[in-house]
Order: sequence, then structure tokens, then C-alpha cells
Amino acid sequence: MGAKTYEMLTLLSRAVARIPPDTSNKTVAESAKTLLQKCLSQFSRQQQIHAQQAARYLSGHDDSISSHKTVALMSSIAIAYVKDKYLSPETNDASSESVFQNGEDIEQPRLRISTNREGELVETNQLHHYLYRSDALSHMSFYEFGRCVELQPKSQSRRIKHTHETRLGVLRRHALKASHPLHATHELLEHTNESRRDVARELVPRIVGTSIPRSTHKRVWALFMLAHFKPFSCDIPLFAENDIPEEMLEALKFSDASLIVMKNWEAVHECEDERDADRLRKQTQRTAASSVRDKNTQKGPLMPNGPGDEGDEIQDILNQCSRAGREEFAINQAILLYREAKWLSSESNLAQNADNLTPA
Repeated sequence: MGAKTYEMLTLLSRAVARIPPDTSNKTVAESAKTLLQKCLSQFSRQQQIHAQQAARYLSGHDDSISSHKTVALMSSIAIAYVKDKYLSPETNDASSESVFQNGEDIEQPRLRISTNREGELVETNQLHHYLYRSDALSHMSFYEFGRCVELQPKSQSRRIKHTHETRLGVLRRHALKASHPLHATHELLEHTNESRRDVARELVPRIVGTSIPRSTHKRVWALFMLAHFKPFSCDIPLFAENDIPEEMLEALKFSDASLIVMKNWEAVHECEDERDADRLRKQTQRTAASSVRDKNTQKGPLMPNGPGDEGDEIQDILNQCSRAGREEFAINQAILLYREAKWLSSESNLAQNADNLTPA
């Protein structure tokens, strides 16, 4: 684990203190070299790593340890395609775009430009492969396609020794439709199919280019779920022009695996809400303590947007937190101000009742 800043300063001070008095006539460069060697030696003594981390370093891996391998799912491209093809300009407003881009860590998509046999550049992406997939994969949703299928170049050999029909255990390959620019040079490899017990690799798709919307945004949530779990292609539309996405989502029967993924996506938002609420509770406590100090010094209560370093810090946290968290923070701040004004105290209520009973 890396040392903190204060730990590094302590190590540097120890290294300087351990340098013996210089009685020889060393140059400035030689003295600086000795000091650097002492500092590096002190740092190497302090660095500690656990056995699993050391084993990963020796195996050539990085620091991250994940339970499953992941594969990029170009969700932003799929959502843009659905919005452009199936939504009218009246319903495709800027508010839905802000919902898709609401997130702290959004992985940006990476597009790969391929070449055909003539050497011409061809721009393709994962959505193109899905739209122009073989009819044998027409039952597959975009999420399952990203999890179970990958694009591979065709074998240059004229003779294919074995296929899934001639030998057990050979993975199935599917041709792209003729409309796909790479249909002559590439094909789709179905590396995972649980029903046939073909599980060459177990991958978990990760959303790329956009954030997962919340179920409270009915229209955006319905579009996102339909685009990922309802099969569609260049020949099979996602829904008709007069269909309402929210009603279609309620009427469709999804598989158990798809329902588990939807539930997990919604659970991620619940975890983020709890994290944001915890941040705001801690910041509210700091604000209450600051307000008491300001009251003692006759500076008045501290407001979230008021002057001072604390107000700027609160505003920074507000900009990072969710909508539900900001509402909770505003309520807590209002209650805090009411308490400082003694509007919620029993003494204030008694005094107000006594004034009402005083004869005019």
C-alpha cells in the first residue's frame, strides 16, 4: 500500500536525521546523492504489500482483482440508434440526454476501424454486428449478444477441418448478412451458449458510453431496458411507431437472467443513494458544528451558499450528489435553521401562546 503524505514527510525526516555528520570534504552533488539514497532506502523499508498482490505482480498482472472478466457493451451507440430511429423529435428532448449522462464514472466507448480485402477503411462497431447478425441469432438480445458472441476474421484456409456439425465441442460460427461491410472477411463466433453447454468463457457485460438510468424515469428506463433485452435487428424493429415503450416494457416477459440484471442495475443506484446520503449526513453535522461556532462569534449561521470555505466545500459536494441526496440535504438544512431560530423549541411555542392570550 502506498504511503500517505504525512507518512512520506515522516520518512524523509527520519532519513535526514540518520545521516551522520559529514567530516569529509564532499561536494554538494555527492552529499545530495547520499541524501537521496537514504530517502529511497527509507521508502523501500516502509512499502508493504500482501501476498496476493505480490503473486499478481510476479504473474505480470495489475492491481485490480475482479470476480469475473468483463466485456464492453456499446450501450451509448445502441441508445443513440434507438432514439434516432424510433423516437420522434418531440419526445426525444434534452432532458432524456441529461439522464443518460448522469454519472460520476462513465467509460468512454472505443471504436475500431477495420479494413476489407481491398484495404479500404471500414467503420464498424458492436451495434452493426448485432443488427446484421445471422438469422440463427435473431432470438438474441443486445445484452446477450455482447456476452456470448464476438467478431472474428474468417480463416484464410480453404479447407476447414472440423465444424460444430462434424465434431463435438467445436464452437458455432455464424455469417454476417450481406449488408454488413465485413461480411466477406469476418464472421461471428458464438463462444457461450448455456443450453448447448458451450461455455468457452464467462463474461459480464459492462455499460460503456452512458450511465444506467433510474426506474423512476419511466420513458428513459423503458427505452434502456428494451434496447438491451428485447431482440431487434435491421429486419426486426424494436417497436412499432404507435407503440408506447412504457406499456411494452410492462407487457413483455423477460427471462429470469434478464430480470436479475435489471434488479442488479437498480441495486447499484440504491448503493449510490446510500453513499450520497451518508456524505450529506456527515457534511450536515460539520455544518451544524460550524454554525454553533459562528453563532458564538456573532457571525450568524452558515448557509450552504454563503461565504467561507465551509460553504464552498458544501457546494462542491452538492454538485456531486444525486437529486434525492440534494433534497435530503436541503431539508436537513432547513430544520437546522429552524432550530437555531427556536421555532421548533417548546419555549418559543409557549411564548407565542402567551402573547395570543394577552388581552388587547
